[in-house]
Amino acid sequence: MKLARLRKRPNTLPVIEIADEFLFASTLLVHLERLPDVVLLAKRSWAMSDTFEAIFTFRGLRFAMELRYGCLMIFAKDPATPCDYIEALAAHIDNYQTVWPAQMLWAFARYFFLPFRPDSEHTA
Repeated sequence: MKLARLRKRPNTLPVIEIADEFLFASTLLVHLERLPDVVLLAKRSWAMSDTFEAIFTFRGLRFAMELRYGCLMIFAKDPATPCDYIEALAAHIDNYQTVWPAQMLWAFARYFFLPFRPDSEHTA
């Protein structure tokens, strides 16, 4: 299933845009955490709105996943991020495997204790 689209502009890093049919950002975040090099640093979301933001590292570099204007997007925070890192994340998203309810419950329990913003010591 093709879920990820790479949107590229001149002189900028590509942005991963997730297909509109994929509605649950937290479920996708659990799927991303299956990559051994992904470390979730912070997560912010509200049940009564569509606000969602997660900050994570992949291969030591910082990324953000945000719900902007009704569209779920992932982008690198560091302009020096190699494009192949972003492409690897997009490929993993396209190979989406079902996140089971028990996995979601465990993830939500862990996410509850994450800060809304990452500490400055986690800057990649």
